[in-house]
Amino acid sequence: MGSGLSNNQINNFRMLSLFQEKSLEIDKVKADQSEYNNKLEDTTMVSQKNKLKLQTNLIEMIRHLPKKLNATPMRVSGVISKSPTIKKPFIEYAQTNLIHLVRSTQKMEKAELSMEKYLNVKESQILSSQRLKPRKSLAVQNTLEVVQTSRLEKSINVEGMAQINQYTVIESLGQGAFGKVKKAQNFKGDIFAIKIANKKKLKKKLLSKSNAYTMLEREIAIMKKISHVNVVQLFEVIDDPKQDKLYLVMEFMGKGSILSKGFFKKNQKTSNILDEIDEKNINYKLNEEQCRHYFSDFIKGLDYLHECVNVIHRDIKPENLLVNSQDQLKIADFGVSHIMEDGQDGRISNQTGTQAYLAPEVFKGQNFDGKPVDIWAGGVTLYQMVYGRLPFPSQKSLELRQQILEDNPPYPQPTGFHPSILKLLQGMLEKNPEKRYKIDQIILDDWLTDFGKQPLQNEYIQYVDVTEMDIKFALTSLNIQMALKIVPKKKLL
Repeated sequence: MGSGLSNNQINNFRMLSLFQEKSLEIDKVKADQSEYNNKLEDTTMVSQKNKLKLQTNLIEMIRHLPKKLNATPMRVSGVISKSPTIKKPFIEYAQTNLIHLVRSTQKMEKAELSMEKYLNVKESQILSSQRLKPRKSLAVQNTLEVVQTSRLEKSINVEGMAQINQYTVIESLGQGAFGKVKKAQNFKGDIFAIKIANKKKLKKKLLSKSNAYTMLEREIAIMKKISHVNVVQLFEVIDDPKQDKLYLVMEFMGKGSILSKGFFKKNQKTSNILDEIDEKNINYKLNEEQCRHYFSDFIKGLDYLHECVNVIHRDIKPENLLVNSQDQLKIADFGVSHIMEDGQDGRISNQTGTQAYLAPEVFKGQNFDGKPVDIWAGGVTLYQMVYGRLPFPSQKSLELRQQILEDNPPYPQPTGFHPSILKLLQGMLEKNPEKRYKIDQIILDDWLTDFGKQPLQNEYIQYVDVTEMDIKFALTSLNIQMALKIVPKKKLL
């Protein structure tokens, strides 16, 4: 069940916490009503029933206070009396608390800071300590605890198949960034994908200015904490200190990465289940409904990572968007992801990710925010899904960089698509990160929601912290004991 709190109520509680914290620092003094030119007929104290309503007015009143803290009680009273939405019983409450706050702050801060700046600082401190976020809320899903196993047993079963603890290896799925990937099943018949990594080799292998082992630790730390229907799930880590190899038991994504040949082949429908699919006749493009379905899954997963886990993916591309046999798209591969400390979008400076999907600001040699970079990469991916090609097609690194910085991709009307798709593409591929579409705009986009007929609904989300300490202990049993910090949230409308 969700908390049922609206954003206004959350803001009210945040502001109330601010004043409660302030009251602990100073002795509370009852205001002298004669000072305030108070001509009210009703000066009754605020009842508990009306507290939230009055706190809403309190926020409005704060926003209209004089900018400097050296405002006198008479000035504050004047501001209060001119606010049309402030009810009579509230004025005594506001005067008693706020004017005393202004006076006390005059002595403590010497009236140098603006009221707005002071409130923002205090509010930020409260949010950091309480981990509250006045954003959309979603209902809580129970966390699936990742099993950490420190014992490895390998054998060959009676059928001649490799056995890894309780998992029987069925076939090889290919080679990933960290090692081989196998398809396996447990004794119950459940299917999994198992990543196999050689720890010693990874420590020697450099990827993106870090050794691959460090990147693997980062991926494990993040995947241990996350749980969402549109993010690939990690179930078990098998790390025997006596063995060189590490095994990650993960969710099996039967159709593979979107836009891959394997994906289109498995997505191909035939009139007879026994018919062989002729690869020459496979359509390597998605229709509008498929694009909308898969991209909606991607946006819900990305919204979860940004807003509830404080993670910037930094390598969004079709190869890291996997589709299961139920046709759900899920985000994978967190090896180069960036963790936003205290929920703040990190000012990132290094170039990480796949060049064709990097945003223009990444090439400018300055610090940049992470969220817009993921949005840009999502836009490049959507462009591929719609047109079947990259918006910036050069295969040469310097030329590609120049195209991303200076050129605008062509936006011909795609066959079978509503024209509104072009607005979404252009909004996500806006070169100025400040003008680029935000996740909230994408969630409400006309094309993506089919003009409100298919609204995006994140059925459940939980808010968790992933920290640098989690990465440090990602491959130790200590991390299993670390508690998750969870804030209940409610459904997106």
